Amino acid sequence: MKPGYRESEAGVIPKDWEVVPLDSICLVTSGKRLPKGYFLTESETPHPYIRVSDMRYGRVVMDEIRYVPVEAFAAISNYRIFKEDLFISVAGSLGLVGKISDELDGANLTENADRITNIACNQDYLMYILLAPAIQRIIDSIRTIGAQPKLALTRIRKFIIPLPPTRIEQRAIATALSDVDTLL
Repeated sequence: MKPGYRESEAGVIPKDWEVVPLDSICLVTSGKRLPKGYFLTESETPHPYIRVSDMRYGRVVMDEIRYVPVEAFAAISNYRIFKEDLFISVAGSLGLVGKISDELDGANLTENADRITNIACNQDYLMYILLAPAIQRIIDSIRTIGAQPKLALTRIRKFIIPLPPTRIEQRAIATALSDVDTLL
């Protein structure tokens, strides 16, 4: 092994990095479906609703966004997601991770995704770690098998995250990864 590195649960990492469970650096909560008897609408209301079908690598697309009827909003108002959060899909297409745009700040989040909030590290760094092959392989190996694959909230909370000691280092790594994404 190269000097300055060590073996860890997350693989080979620099000696000064930590390895932490995801729930030690953020809060992971679930989304919510509409109350019984209500349906999403294409007619714009103040309450956009993010479904897994709207999620892509790193972001949400607005092409087919649906809305919560105004009269149903109060029942699910505690299940919103904000631009400082990340989402992760937990049913159907598993492991899609991304950020929330300004225009979707405060949108409601489907029960088929979880909200990652109160993030105590660089948001972009965490997004790229959750999208990395190591975590995606874990997601593939632990999902429940059935009519629709699901990823348990308790398992997400225990994902092992390699963590550089400073936000400056985290941001530099995220910037480099973003630059590679742009080139690709």
